[in-house]
Amino acid sequence: MDSVKDILHRNNLKGTSARIAILNTIISSEAPLSESDIKKRIHEVDRVTFYRSIKSLLDTKIIQGMITQGKIIKYTFCPENQNNETAVQFYCTECQRIADVEIKTQFPVVPQGYKEKTRSITITGICKACNNSSEEEIDGVVI
Repeated sequence: MDSVKDILHRNNLKGTSARIAILNTIISSEAPLSESDIKKRIHEVDRVTFYRSIKSLLDTKIIQGMITQGKIIKYTFCPENQNNETAVQFYCTECQRIADVEIKTQFPVVPQGYKEKTRSITITGICKACNNSSEEEIDGVVI
């Protein structure tokens, strides 16, 4: 994968210390991160710079935000090959990991006169690994 500075440069963003720290934190995480999760991991960025940096990363689609069940926005890295496509993801409420979902159906059409900027769908639930680990088996019956 390209370096964070290369990703920022390719998207016409300066490689500021705040953007580099935020993007490194998001990319290195296995699960989506909330604003407070990111702030806990990087301490050298002031509040205004933090929010401006997040906004610029969202605007250029380097990262994407998703709203979880608790109405908290969590951020993930958006690989370049998904920037122009519809993103459909499954968010596990147990392990908080995201998995890409294969698209086999047609998507809703935006009403006439509306201008679509991005398209993403997040399905929330429990992934296969967490679902299997939460099931108990008694006498060969899964409950």
